[in-house]
Amino acid sequence: MTISKNKIFLIIVILILISSIVFFFAKDNNDQAEEKIEAEIPAKCQDVKDDVCALFSCMVDMCWCNEIIPGGPVEYSEDKEILNTNDASLLVENYLKIMSSAYSLYEISNTVDLNGYFYNVFVSDGEGNENVYTVSADGKIILTFCGV
Repeated sequence: MTISKNKIFLIIVILILISSIVFFFAKDNNDQAEEKIEAEIPAKCQDVKDDVCALFSCMVDMCWCNEIIPGGPVEYSEDKEILNTNDASLLVENYLKIMSSAYSLYEISNTVDLNGYFYNVFVSDGEGNENVYTVSADGKIILTFCGV
């Protein structure tokens, strides 16, 4: 049984068409996610959007990055968009798995959406201590503090 050249050509055209449609929708979804992240940054903070610490200070009242820690305030970074509290929790979970052999002692007790761009993830360490990890929408865990 032989397949004619016309049938082969038709199959190739159909495959190209299908892959073009898939690529279009995948690109459109990615563009929508980027637009969502951009939309969360207020106009007054647009000029500092490339500096996660300046952006945090601009967007969260009475809170700043802890810049005095050796190594800087960015504790961990993944090339990943964080779109909700679940994403923020998963990023902190990945960080804890990488950074601690005692990962199983940690438990995420709560995650709070601060403003649609920054999230606080509360983690208990099994000894009654609780740490707060601030996660940005562009996939960074930063060391922060709040006060007067």
